[in-house]
Amino acid sequence: MPRRRPARLRAETTIPRRPRTPALPPAPMKDLSWRTAEQIAWLEHRSPHLSPAQTHQALLVWRRFVRVHHHRSWVPPDSSGCGVWGCCFMPHHARKILYRVAHDLGPQRGRELRTLLRRLDRLL
Repeated sequence: MPRRRPARLRAETTIPRRPRTPALPPAPMKDLSWRTAEQIAWLEHRSPHLSPAQTHQALLVWRRFVRVHHHRSWVPPDSSGCGVWGCCFMPHHARKILYRVAHDLGPQRGRELRTLLRRLDRLL
């Protein structure tokens, strides 16, 4: 009786792998590298507290808030607004999301996001 080749033997005994989850395309974020945007998209996909592209939206809200000269007339930090993300832009809520994401990222990618946030905070 001929001997079976080791590769064929392993192929018969291994458990088939589940297909990988499709990679989500990262939301384009100005002033951040593509790798950081990709890691943020992965984090949003895995985290129960974040929805897809929520970090991108929070970054847009925070950018708009710090660049507008009348940012004192926005909703005060202790107000809860109506609770709808698209209706009442809560800049302080957006900043909390960005803070959380910056610390959940790895050291190099988190440093890149924290540097961007420090640069934006200086505009206040």
